[in-house]
Amino acid sequence: MNSDSSTPTGAPQNHTPYTQLGKKDKKAGCIIAILILLLVIFIIGTIVFSYHLLTKSDDNDDSLTEIELRDTISKTVSPKIEEDTITTSDKITGDIIAVTETLSEENKIQLWILAKGSKTGRTVSPALNTIYIYEPLEKKILKTISGKFMGSGQNFRFYCYDDKVWFVKSIDSWKDDSDNPLNVFDSKTMNEILNTKSFVEKYDELSVGIQSITFDNRLTGFNITTKDGKKYVYKIKDDKLLTEKEWYDEKNYTNEKIKVYYYSLMPEPHTEGRMLLYRLYVPKSKIAESDFNDSYFWDTFLQNFYRKGAKEIAPDKVYFRGNILYQDKDVILILHNNEADPNSEIKLTCLDTDGEELWVKLQSELFDVKLNSKHKVRRIDNTIIFKAKDMGIIAFDFKTGEKLWTFDY
Repeated sequence: MNSDSSTPTGAPQNHTPYTQLGKKDKKAGCIIAILILLLVIFIIGTIVFSYHLLTKSDDNDDSLTEIELRDTISKTVSPKIEEDTITTSDKITGDIIAVTETLSEENKIQLWILAKGSKTGRTVSPALNTIYIYEPLEKKILKTISGKFMGSGQNFRFYCYDDKVWFVKSIDSWKDDSDNPLNVFDSKTMNEILNTKSFVEKYDELSVGIQSITFDNRLTGFNITTKDGKKYVYKIKDDKLLTEKEWYDEKNYTNEKIKVYYYSLMPEPHTEGRMLLYRLYVPKSKIAESDFNDSYFWDTFLQNFYRKGAKEIAPDKVYFRGNILYQDKDVILILHNNEADPNSEIKLTCLDTDGEELWVKLQSELFDVKLNSKHKVRRIDNTIIFKAKDMGIIAFDFKTGEKLWTFDY
């Protein structure tokens, strides 16, 4: 027997070849590498997903649900802002819908500007509009108030009276507390002091709920229809809620014996565009308030009725195609052509109530206005506020006509 061809008796036997050990080591190494790769992928995915969530919540306001948007609005419509934390901005964004004017505690005029589709954060949200409180003399934004102020066209009114700024929106039906067609702000502190819900709580007559809010050009205020079909009129100047009949009786009977001077431009017969200035003495009930300081709109068809007793003033003056923009107990402001030619220069003429000319502004000083546009004038103390439709605002000194400041739309 060859001793080299067999294993000695009792010697240990090894049944694991060297090549099999090598395969196991390689397999374990692959598994570890795969685990490490999966861990790296998981970490990278977590970082990317977290960044996506952060940027989405920050940049995409439109992704908010209706409930989330409503919650956001409810927090911003009635902000409780202390003097040292007033929200400020350096730029007015969005389309300017309306402007009203107030007096500050320092007797400076401030503009309350409603802008549609204002920028909130990094995006422009059509659901949230903004009211800017702006100091035109210093050209400084004092505060911004964001909310669901969806005003456009003729469906809202901006009123300012007795240190209060009213924003009122017409509605067909007041559904719930998330709709807020009425906001009132203190013009001095710039904080909200009243909204639709608290306004309704003031009056037992409105406890059944508001069905609709509408406007009447004869009224500085608004009409309310309740859900039980009753109709009321709220007069801002008097802070009174009247039934429709009470308002009608007050207007047409209480004021029937009160007479006021009214100034009217009437065409000179058989001429081209010549308008003459007359003073009439008429019942107050026949004219409609256009503001809170006893300035009036005229019910045009009554001119002929009262013309017999009319007195011509400024007989040496002609106001071609003239339109009286404003009148009160002190002044009359007329926008008119300088000559019979309808393309001739436009002027803004300020007169006292005896027909004496106080000052004149040329078209080049008035945003290049058009005669047939609905420009507006308001007086605050010794300042005349001229609002050129879709152009801007100019403030003039009441007595001298000196330009004090401008605000471009």
